[in-house]
Amino acid sequence: MHPSRFLLAGLMATLGGCSSSSSPDSLDDAAPVISIDNAETLLREVISIANDEALNEASARLDPVFATVKALIDQARVDGSSSGNGLTFLYSDAINDNGEISEYSFSCDSGGTLVARAYYYDAINGAYVDRLVAASNCSIDDAAFEGSVYKAVRFVRGTDVSTFENFSVEYADGDSLFIDGELIDTSPENRGPITEISWTEATLLAVEGGETTRIDDYSSYRRSVVRSQIPGVADPSTVAQVSFSVTAPWTSGHTLDVKVDLGYAEPTDSSHETGINSAQWQTGTLRVTANEGSGLTLTPSMEDSSTFSVTIDGDSTDPIILNWADGFQVQCAPDYQCP
Repeated sequence: MHPSRFLLAGLMATLGGCSSSSSPDSLDDAAPVISIDNAETLLREVISIANDEALNEASARLDPVFATVKALIDQARVDGSSSGNGLTFLYSDAINDNGEISEYSFSCDSGGTLVARAYYYDAINGAYVDRLVAASNCSIDDAAFEGSVYKAVRFVRGTDVSTFENFSVEYADGDSLFIDGELIDTSPENRGPITEISWTEATLLAVEGGETTRIDDYSSYRRSVVRSQIPGVADPSTVAQVSFSVTAPWTSGHTLDVKVDLGYAEPTDSSHETGINSAQWQTGTLRVTANEGSGLTLTPSMEDSSTFSVTIDGDSTDPIILNWADGFQVQCAPDYQCP
């Protein structure tokens, strides 16, 4: 097993130990994990994750690596050789007839290999790298990489796709990142009334400053339909459907299960025609449940679209009324704008 696998296995074992120590028997006399006192804090955190922020930020952290490898490929194509940032170019293999798409193999100073796939067109001045496959903890600059990452290259309007297969990063300062899953985003197409954005079966394990955040079984789906003259298109609406479990410092070592299922349907008498329209959730719920059984439910307000209510399991007091705008907004897909 490679070192990055030991890291992942060790972190999972540690977190699993935290969960097992929080058994129902040990919590009989303890305060509930989710209560009226911490509901707002927990909601802000889980909504941030449900808005794809953690997964998107992890994905963006890998962009500089693509830029580094691109520069080395550009140099290799000009000089026949290149090295730097812990990598040494070995050879390239064309994978299409005209050689515009090739795989470039590098050895890593730390041991291991890196294979990059790149598109090269003279008209666009350089290589565009869309796939990296790192083996045996290949070090680039101050981080060691392993696994596969693919980020589609778009030269015209099209779907954004990013795929991570057991991709791990270990940084020199002790931080680490593990990401698995796929992002599909049709919003750049701008070709029709329907937009869909989704993360599928994703996992994120991040260690920062000695603190560990683990997100499992992450799936998100956002869909919007705007008014259109195209026959057969569904009525204007937007939905957000997200589910995952999370263990983080702000959960005090407990696992929270989160399920979001929210919807908005544009009124039939709306004056909106095309373009980006404002929306706010009307139906559905956001549910958070802790591993010892406590939980809360968020429900959009029927009377005031700017607010929602939160009920705490077993709490007989009136529901908490909060404003979406106070850090609780669950994002919708373009071309609706949830303020």
